[in-house]
Amino acid sequence: MVVEGRLRTAESRPGFGRPPEGPAVILHFKLLESLRQAIVRDLQRPHPHAAERVGFLSGRFGDSAKSLMILAHKFHSVDDAHYVIDRKVGARFNSAAMRMALQVALSDDVGMFHVHLHPHLGPPKPSSIDWREWHKFVPDFRHVRPKLPHGALILSEDGISGWCWYPRQDAPIQIHRFTSVGLCLRACRRYLIPYFDIGMDVHLVDGGAVIHGQVIRSMPGDQCLRCFGFLRQDLLEKEAQHYGAAGGHPQVIWPNGVLASTAVGLFVELSSPWHFRADARSAMYDYDGNRHIVLLSSRVAAVRDIPCRHFGEVSDLGDPLWSPRPE
Repeated sequence: MVVEGRLRTAESRPGFGRPPEGPAVILHFKLLESLRQAIVRDLQRPHPHAAERVGFLSGRFGDSAKSLMILAHKFHSVDDAHYVIDRKVGARFNSAAMRMALQVALSDDVGMFHVHLHPHLGPPKPSSIDWREWHKFVPDFRHVRPKLPHGALILSEDGISGWCWYPRQDAPIQIHRFTSVGLCLRACRRYLIPYFDIGMDVHLVDGGAVIHGQVIRSMPGDQCLRCFGFLRQDLLEKEAQHYGAAGGHPQVIWPNGVLASTAVGLFVELSSPWHFRADARSAMYDYDGNRHIVLLSSRVAAVRDIPCRHFGEVSDLGDPLWSPRPE
């Protein structure tokens, strides 16, 4: 059973991981896997004279007492004409590129993260040039949006590392955790593995707290999470906006137990069907934690006869078992 994908990250540098004063803060960076792949494709494009490409990723935030969620919002590529010829570095951009990024931060009320690519496998680490340049231009974003965090990210072929500058703080904090939403689903589809997703959230309303969640079974060749309208950028932004609203450590062990048990039941239906209505199709169940009810989502009937257009046919995909070709 898989829930979310986590990318490989560089080890924390000594002294990083907490603001200069106060308790340790956990930084969690979240982005859609489709957005990460789009960023990598853009940064891999050759440039007429620059050795590499760079860009800026805008982010929105949600925080609680001991954690900060950074949600990737939109990638902003640097125009070809805004690169300056400089053989001493891989890429250098001019003031026009910086004005563009600053305007995005101001107009959209977002934090900005400089992004570039290290074309190798494994956790990427910054060079001395990276550190020098970050300390030059990251403060400019803090002048435009002083109450928001800003920073820098490095992507590799299978990993990501990042650093964040808090408001009113000179030293950056290394981002502790990255989640690529949809990474596991993509891997499961590639190798014909059923994918199970469970999740829940707690929202505060006038009458107290509301608990809701979902259990999704996605089968190869059938509807995926995007078909059910679950993997969407606006839902991630809403999650960030309400992050920590119910407190830093809400007691959610029992509703997660209900969701996990339901997912186990859906898996057992695949391995040993125990009732006549069992099938092997994708399904989504909605959970109402206030009324203690799990019901088949109305979205299932709405998309039941619509083929998944986000992944290839089953015949296009590989087998989870591998064996060498015969000589």
